[in-house]
Amino acid sequence: MLHVHKPSRLISAAFASAAIAVMVFIPATPGSATSVSTGRVLESFSWITAAWDQNVLHLTLSDVKAGEYEVSELDNPPRVVIDVPSLKSIGNRPVQSSFDFSGGLLTQLRASATSDGTRVVLESRYQLYWELPQDTSAENLDLTFLLRFRQTVEEKVIDDGTVYVARRYVTPSGQRFTHAVVSDPAHSRLKPRVFFASDVANRQIAGVRDIAQGSRSAVAINGGFFTWPGISLSLVIQNGAIMAPPQLHRPAFMVLEDGSYRMDYPNVHARISSAYGIEWVADVVNQRPGPGHIALLTPGHPGRLRDDMTGTMAVIRDNIVEYVTDGEIEDFADRTILWARRQYPPLELLRPGEMIDISCYLDQSSPPIAYAIQGGPFLLRNGLVQITSAQDDIGNDIARGRSARTAVGYDESGKIYLVVVEGSDSPRSMGATLEEMAWTLQDLGATWGMNLDGGSSSAMAFGYSDPETSLPAGRRSVATCLVLIDESGRMQGHEFHF
Repeated sequence: MLHVHKPSRLISAAFASAAIAVMVFIPATPGSATSVSTGRVLESFSWITAAWDQNVLHLTLSDVKAGEYEVSELDNPPRVVIDVPSLKSIGNRPVQSSFDFSGGLLTQLRASATSDGTRVVLESRYQLYWELPQDTSAENLDLTFLLRFRQTVEEKVIDDGTVYVARRYVTPSGQRFTHAVVSDPAHSRLKPRVFFASDVANRQIAGVRDIAQGSRSAVAINGGFFTWPGISLSLVIQNGAIMAPPQLHRPAFMVLEDGSYRMDYPNVHARISSAYGIEWVADVVNQRPGPGHIALLTPGHPGRLRDDMTGTMAVIRDNIVEYVTDGEIEDFADRTILWARRQYPPLELLRPGEMIDISCYLDQSSPPIAYAIQGGPFLLRNGLVQITSAQDDIGNDIARGRSARTAVGYDESGKIYLVVVEGSDSPRSMGATLEEMAWTLQDLGATWGMNLDGGSSSAMAFGYSDPETSLPAGRRSVATCLVLIDESGRMQGHEFHF
């Protein structure tokens, strides 16, 4: 007797026929049992084979008698389970085997055989679309899995070595519309740079398109997190100088002076000078100081650092010392805290009402950084999905929600990836989770990736020759942008359309 548990999220026949026509991305890199993308994938189970093509994954169970199997779909984690009671282990000895996928949608294929029969499980990150063959009397059980669909809607050359790609991804959860610019600086005049909406002193905000116009950029996306009236909460480095200090310890996309890229946690120090010539050096910024160290906590520091604040603390507001204490601080709002866990020089030398100077600088042991924009969390590290929401003090609204998103990535060859996903305010997109952004970067080819400010800030603008696909404009102005710019001030053979 054939039993098939097919819940309401099962793909319909009409949708399947439409989806098959769409190009599909399927990760085919093997995990443990084989080095090819088709054929046997499980040791001890030679009758289980898998075959990939550009449309579907075929999972074939040979020697399965007609009607003697049961297929069900389970949650937490999403998985399709195939039970075959007629195939029992030989000699009643349990047999197990598994195949780990390298990343992307699928996670693991495994099988176990006991005296009660055989169970085959295909795990995924999403609920899978799957179909049984039309001929259920066939000897072989041939399941068809329709995986992560992607359709390239438009491709447009921006410059030699720089291409715009619009893609539509269709998943069991819905559709997301993605805009990406992929640029190879080795073959393009365009280089990544960071721009403020206005000069850093005014701290004004502006639309992404306006920033692109003001900087004469070929491409611009919104940058790091900020607060009203345009104060950057993210580290910003321009021409080797820190233009905005980090408000949280989060990763940054960095353009080194040699033109290469790095994505890491910047090691920032601070120098605090009193009006009387006494100087303190903060070993860390917005991190807990170790024994014998000093930390500088900016007004945007993580609240978790306030637990068990042992040591001496100077409370500073608008670069003026309010008081020095060994006890509790009553009000952290708009205050900078100098937190010392060493005796010399004592913070008690700072006097209430005294004006001090605070300057941030990078660790001299780090490679020279020309430009940097801070975001967070990490999405990809060394080609693997690694989302550092908890480590980077990312709120649940960003960490767990689905929204419009902006991200930057790069690969080992030096290509840079600027990506914007439209949110639910668009009729063609539901937005993306952080994990979906990581998969999107992987699909495009990035091996390193980082989230930038998203939501209503997410936007992309071109300096000339807009694509046919409308770019997301964003619903609010922003403080910073990551841009691709020809620093000669012109694009040969192209006219800016501002």
